[in-house]
Amino acid sequence: MKTKRISMLILLVALVTPALLSASPQPIQKSGKVLVTQVSVTVTPETHSGSCPKKFTYTARISASGSGEVRYRWLLSDNPLNLINKMYFKRSSSKIISITREYNSNGSYWASIEVISPNRMTSNRAACRLTCIPVAARPSFKISGNVNGGAEGRLLNGRKVKIFLKRSGRTIMSRELTLDSAGRCHYEFGGHFLLAGDYTLDVEKVASDPRTISGPNVCFRGTTPPSRRVTLSNSSPTAGNQDFTINFVIAWDSPLCW
Repeated sequence: MKTKRISMLILLVALVTPALLSASPQPIQKSGKVLVTQVSVTVTPETHSGSCPKKFTYTARISASGSGEVRYRWLLSDNPLNLINKMYFKRSSSKIISITREYNSNGSYWASIEVISPNRMTSNRAACRLTCIPVAARPSFKISGNVNGGAEGRLLNGRKVKIFLKRSGRTIMSRELTLDSAGRCHYEFGGHFLLAGDYTLDVEKVASDPRTISGPNVCFRGTTPPSRRVTLSNSSPTAGNQDFTINFVIAWDSPLCW
């Protein structure tokens, strides 16, 4: 009887063991082989006219699917690089890389990325242009003008205004000035911040300190013209007489409004 029970137990183990083995956890599958799907290059700045040498930065974006190693190299118009670089992707994503090149002569330059593996791909050519102007030959750029209060300008004695010089909507310089006893002031912009190009001039009031202001209460109402646009070039480096007339009213019974 005991022998029969042992035999049945052995038979049961033999039947169950294959089922247990087949139900064991399967190994986790690794992600597929990396594949470069897109590569592009941009350059900053795209153009420069001024002193040399000048540095330009090329920025590349490489996108890949999957995980693995990507090999690539930079292709440059002035000095092709044979050095092969590596980057690693853990998953589908994009990576940013950049290099900076310094050029010291007139001309157009470019850079691109060549993907070597796992698949071949070449990006666009990001191009830039450099125009070198010797420092000794570069003109001295200058913008100047006057701000005045017109016929009743004396009423603005001691008030302050601020002149803004902007390029592409961004302020690059400003001047805070005090109007004299005739309600006038002169401004001037110059120096290495000015280059050939288009500029905009605007005038704003500077809030007065009631402890230092005397005379009638005047309210700033903008200027005529509201703004000025100036274009400087190597052949016309200066722009004078960029004048503004302040518009204002007297507010006898109002709080200080300038």
